[in-house]
Order: sequence, then structure tokens, then C-alpha cells
Amino acid sequence: AGWRRMQDSGKPGWYILIPFVVSVLFAGGMLLGVFGLGMMERGVGPDAIRGPAMIFSGGGMFVAITVQLAVLALMIWWLTRPGDEGANRYGPPPRR
Repeated sequence: AGWRRMQDSGKPGWYILIPFVVSVLFAGGMLLGVFGLGMMERGVGPDAIRGPAMIFSGGGMFVAITVQLAVLALMIWWLTRPGDEGANRYGPPPRR
């Protein structure tokens, strides 16, 4: 239904996948960050990396949450806008 709604308002239907893609990218980035910090901990020691790791992870979580909220607001905006009056490049307007 979201796919059709996006096309009704003149946007490509695949835009509905943007929140999923953003979530997967941030999850992958967090996993790589945890893996990287674990590897660094072996060479330096846990006490030397604790402070920078907390700053890096806190900043990363802030960025991830902010971007997710912005994407959520954008999707709500797109899905609640009125559709095009007439036909658009995706076809005629749906019957109501």
C-alpha cells in the first residue's frame, strides 16, 4: 500500500525502502565499529581505549537516532501528502 501511495503522489515506490536501508547501514556500521574497537583493545589495552570508545559510540548513537527520526518524519510527510490530481508518470489516480 505504501508503494502505491508513493506512486500516487508522483514519487518512485522504492522510496518506501529508505528507512530499511538506513537501518541496515547503521547496524552494519555499529557492528564494524564494535569489531574494530575490539581489535584495537587487544593491541592497546582496555583502559586506554575506554574513553575514546565511549565518545565514539555515544556520538554514533546520537547520529543514528537523529537520522532515523529525520527519515521517519520524511516518510510520514511523504505518505500523508495529497496525491496528484490527474495522471502522473506512474498512471492514472486510484479509484476512491
